[in-house]
Amino acid sequence: MSFQEGIEYNPAQGAVTARGQVVLTYAEGEIHADEAVYLWDEALFLFSGNVVIMQDGEQITASKAQYQGGQLTLAGAAMAQGEFILRAEQVAITQELIVAADGSLTTCDLADPHYQLSAREVRIHPGDKIIVEGAAYREGAVTLYYWPYLIIPLGEEFTLPFPELGRGPGGLFVRTPFHYLLPSGGWGTLHLDYFQREGPAFGLDHIYQRDAKGRGEARFYWKDGLEELAVEHRFYLRDITLGAGFTWDGSWQSHAWLEDEDDFGSINYRQDEFLEVFFNRQGPLHLWGQALWLSDSFQYQARAEKILGDHRIYLAGERMVNPEEDEAWEAVSREPELGWSRSFLGGEIGGALGRYRETPAGVSAWRLMGEGLLWDRSLPIGDMSRIGAGGRIKASSYSTGDGALVGEGRVFIEHAPSPWLLRGQYSRKDVWGRSPFAFDAESPMEELAARIEGAALGLSFSLESGYDLRGRAWLPLQGAASIGGDAWSLTVWGEWGIPSGTLQQAGGLLAIKSRGVAFQGGASYDVVTSSWQELNLAGSLPLGPNLSASLVLDQDLGWEAVLKWHLHCRTVALHYEPGVIWVDYSLGESENLWTYPRDPWEGE
Repeated sequence: MSFQEGIEYNPAQGAVTARGQVVLTYAEGEIHADEAVYLWDEALFLFSGNVVIMQDGEQITASKAQYQGGQLTLAGAAMAQGEFILRAEQVAITQELIVAADGSLTTCDLADPHYQLSAREVRIHPGDKIIVEGAAYREGAVTLYYWPYLIIPLGEEFTLPFPELGRGPGGLFVRTPFHYLLPSGGWGTLHLDYFQREGPAFGLDHIYQRDAKGRGEARFYWKDGLEELAVEHRFYLRDITLGAGFTWDGSWQSHAWLEDEDDFGSINYRQDEFLEVFFNRQGPLHLWGQALWLSDSFQYQARAEKILGDHRIYLAGERMVNPEEDEAWEAVSREPELGWSRSFLGGEIGGALGRYRETPAGVSAWRLMGEGLLWDRSLPIGDMSRIGAGGRIKASSYSTGDGALVGEGRVFIEHAPSPWLLRGQYSRKDVWGRSPFAFDAESPMEELAARIEGAALGLSFSLESGYDLRGRAWLPLQGAASIGGDAWSLTVWGEWGIPSGTLQQAGGLLAIKSRGVAFQGGASYDVVTSSWQELNLAGSLPLGPNLSASLVLDQDLGWEAVLKWHLHCRTVALHYEPGVIWVDYSLGESENLWTYPRDPWEGE
């Protein structure tokens, strides 16, 4: 223990008093206070005045504290646990448990919080969960709801189990979840629901184990018959996790898996449909594989790969069938394939030997293939230009007597006077012989291409086109332009046929975020087929100081609208999508008023 001002001994009372920035260091942390009294007969420390406890990276404040035999007792305490702030008149802290009497929990960081959960007792199991007994939800001084128990898992997303009201295909509905705690330590959520047309429904989400040894969960839901039954358990072993479970949702499913930091494996089964085995092992020898037993076929794919310096050696096998909806599909099986490659400065060489089968054509043959790649290399020409080249050569021999030799090269030149970039490229591919397969068949080509990029008048733009020297035809002209600033941006693009000048495809992306208004929309339209390739819109609009509306629309014309009332530390939301409407309440304030499904230009 250290202090700044002085120390006083009182042999008659068996006490030592230290004053002025007193700091006591103990096994779990430190206690800071203006004054500390040590009663040596009882081995008891008493602290008062600006008491602050630093423990496990957390800060706890209190009006008074005492420490004896590894237990810390506080009066008028406040502390943070996860996203919650706990305030209580009396708190007892040990290494395994924190118990607070007549306390309150809130996520509101104001001195006078807008809402709080008042409780008879709060038990905190550090790193695990918070158990709130006799929880009353209060807005200011008004009690709005009560739960006998609330269990808040630390480190996981948590939503207060308020009733949920709404209307769906089955008419009006109300969902009412209740937390419960068993004497054995198990806990969960009881669901008591009612649907206007289907009648009552009930379910259970039960956690029977959640500790350092493992986690076990069971759940079921009954609505006009059993809809779901599931059990899942994870065993936390020394270096790995072993899990297993089963589910019934009209048919039986079961699954098991094994995982650690680098490895993963699983077995999945669905009644009368499939059995799947998957594994992925990282390390010096990378193993990856999948096997699938269907009612009418057995499919698999597997790969073993070893890296030795600049060399890569692999053995692969595959027999997968994935017909597409238009039935114009081809699949190749490797039975097996042995390959090697070596990277070097500026390129890569490699080869493979394997037996292949292609469906639905039914072609089967051995193939010996060698390939060399020359990555693009360039030399500067002055300060603003460069010239470069790249290419590849591939030779294949087949047990059918066929053979193919492919040579491909490109030469390019670039000139980049800022802010412009001009690029011209000549590409050529020659093919001698033929392949009996479709998956590795290649066609000769010879093209000239040009591209220009630049910026002017606040616009960034690009234009690109080319000429097919073998087919004696112009390639489409592709152009894009973008403009914007900190609050908004607009990008448009199009593709035109040459020499007709006919627009073939067009699209755009608009993003706005200014003064509470947020919008992002992307669209891509194929003029030739008269069809939308991409159509995604999302936006939000402030309707008042604490009110906003948002809308999300996707390519399939599915949409959802949300009206949100933003309160400090909590949000009330009215959701609507075709056929369903419901209200929910959540803690915290959502910074993102909407979530855009995905970048509409992803993959372009």
